[in-house]
Amino acid sequence: MVADINFTVIGLINRKSKTNKK
Repeated sequence: MVADINFTVIGLINRKSKTNKK
């Protein structure tokens, strides 16, 4: 359960980082 939420948060941050790191 916690791992799932953690994965979602990491994914969101990773996506934002990729978009920001243009």
